[in-house]
Amino acid sequence: MKKNEKPRTIHIINLFCFAVLSLLLLNMRTSETAVAGPADMVEVIVVGRANRSGQGYALGRAKNAIRDYGGELIKDLNIIGGVGALMPESALVDLEADGRIKNVFNNEIVEISSVGGVESVRDEFDYSTFSNNNGTVAWAGPWVEVGESDGPLYGKVQVLPYYDCASGHCLSYYAFDESVHELGAWREVDLSAALSATLTFDYRRWIVDNEGGTVAVQVSTDRDSHWTNLHVYPLNFSDDDVVTESIPLDAYLSPHTRIRFIGSGLLNGLMAIDNVEISFNSIPNTDFPSLVGADKLHDLGIDGSGITVAVLDTGYWSHEALGENRNGDQRVLARYDAIEDQWEDENEDSDGNGHGSHLFSIVFNNRNALDGELNGIAPNANLVSVKAFNASGAGSYMDIINGINWVINNKDTYNIRVLNLSFSATPQSYYWDDPLNQAVMQAWQAGIVVVAAAGNNGPAPMTIGVPGNVPYIITAGAMSDNNTPADLTDDFLSPFSAAGPTVEGFVKPDVLAPGQALPGLMAHDSQTAVNHPDWYMGVDYYYNMSGTSQAAAVTSAVVALMLDADPNLSPDDVKCRLLTSSRPFQTDLGDLAYSIFQQGAGVINAYDAVNSTAIGCANQGLDIVSDLAGTEHYGGLANYDPATGEYYIFGLDGYAWSDGYAWSDGYAWSDGYAWSDGYAWSDGYAWSDGYAWSDGYAWSDGYAWSDGYAWSDALMVVNVRVPQE
Repeated sequence: MKKNEKPRTIHIINLFCFAVLSLLLLNMRTSETAVAGPADMVEVIVVGRANRSGQGYALGRAKNAIRDYGGELIKDLNIIGGVGALMPESALVDLEADGRIKNVFNNEIVEISSVGGVESVRDEFDYSTFSNNNGTVAWAGPWVEVGESDGPLYGKVQVLPYYDCASGHCLSYYAFDESVHELGAWREVDLSAALSATLTFDYRRWIVDNEGGTVAVQVSTDRDSHWTNLHVYPLNFSDDDVVTESIPLDAYLSPHTRIRFIGSGLLNGLMAIDNVEISFNSIPNTDFPSLVGADKLHDLGIDGSGITVAVLDTGYWSHEALGENRNGDQRVLARYDAIEDQWEDENEDSDGNGHGSHLFSIVFNNRNALDGELNGIAPNANLVSVKAFNASGAGSYMDIINGINWVINNKDTYNIRVLNLSFSATPQSYYWDDPLNQAVMQAWQAGIVVVAAAGNNGPAPMTIGVPGNVPYIITAGAMSDNNTPADLTDDFLSPFSAAGPTVEGFVKPDVLAPGQALPGLMAHDSQTAVNHPDWYMGVDYYYNMSGTSQAAAVTSAVVALMLDADPNLSPDDVKCRLLTSSRPFQTDLGDLAYSIFQQGAGVINAYDAVNSTAIGCANQGLDIVSDLAGTEHYGGLANYDPATGEYYIFGLDGYAWSDGYAWSDGYAWSDGYAWSDGYAWSDGYAWSDGYAWSDGYAWSDGYAWSDGYAWSDALMVVNVRVPQE
């Protein structure tokens, strides 16, 4: 589109109106969370202003300016034409105004955390239904009424609106001088794979008169033949506030554990019950390779041989299942410490946190499970470790960019074809202005397939983080097999998995992969293991963890299998085949069970991806060279209608996602939209006619986002903790 030509369709403007409620002045010189140096000195990332001589010239200009203002050079970040520097805080204003400088960024602190393998079924009663599922695992069925059969809106046992209920609704006993004897509801959960379990719920009583009635919470393990009272609550007084109850269920673990609330006597008032949850430590499945079809490829000898996967995370921990391939040969090709800017000692372990080791295990583990299947997805792939996070789970933008820079510079030496980035942060700008995203785009352009975690801030829309919001790369969300790997009908989207669209209107995540209750290796003395001993599986060094970090590792390993089968694939080819071979969640009627803003193309399938012949279907309409040069930037076709609260794809009639729906409702679309229709969203969800933001919208221009986030407030996280776990 010509610069002065009015775009035919300004379809994304409503999305920006929703996301960017106001453009706030962004103070790039704040240092509240910047890495501190000596007194009055701060660590910053300085990007030089390039001319036709390119980034090398920009780097030189940045270095000269830093010296002129009394700064100290720390690290070359030539991948973005920048330098890490220690600068006098008083010089930052003049430095940023210097004509040789394009941008000055604080060296943001990056923090990581991990998610344990504790599962839960939960009902928050967000809607007036007996079928809500808010946990990491689905209940075996809906609430079943006892003594009534009039549904959640009628009778003495209802799902009622009540001001003390966290979601606005509660499971409630509601009667005035009437009998509630033998009235109630029960719900079932499969605890056959649990090692221990705990029932928790909130309640509050509002009693007009004491009529002598009670409500008991009971448990059964034999489908109603025998009920055991866990606690009895008299309906004789009002509670001053909401009360939280916690009851161990270790003695009641079975395939058919049922929890029942049952009344007795008369009630004159109300008892509201909320946030009913059963959390349990489960024996996790080891079936994620077969869930994505990798086991079929292993049988054909496709196991990642000759392909190197680089994992940028918390460092490396030596274990023979990680350090050796299936043939017993050493396969750790390089270990680089991006924090200290040096090679690691191969005789010393560097992963003091454990998160990185767990990811390595998902990708590389060469062991066989009890069923004979391999633990890892690419057990013969080669390994490169890039450490950018320390033992406490903290790092910085400077270190991450430095690590990506090292990967690009050494990709040919070690045949690095895949880069795994299992971390996520709240976007502070358009994707093209984030310096970390710029480094990621450079890696993709250099021929490295980059896989990033979507983030664990779901299920709300527009929660995709950095660098997962980069349109070119592969962004992975998480799904669960509901601890039934042989039964695909009960699989579901993980509630914590971040959802799109991005603020620029792109559909993300691109794909889903197993990301719940995945077993992996880590040292017992790592910080994660010490902080969360309950995540230990009781076998060797296996710990059970969940998150989109794990889903990204699964996806990276599948990419390694694809490149093993066909080393000539480009990153765009890999993305194209991975998306077209993925399987979206669908209802029995063939409708989408979840929005594409939640599941993208669906669950990846390694076997189908390897056998796909699709080509030219990814990143169409996008030009990464122009994007990096700053001459063009792109948006997607997603839009938002504030009148209806729906997100929709421009040009696709009837496709909408209302942000008011609950995950448990399924997001089934009446228009029957399916991927088989041939409408591939990766084929150019860009602005009409290549409409580009040629003006840049850089951070230094003073643009901020709708929530008022300043760059200095950002925290990068790896696998941020899932509330249910």
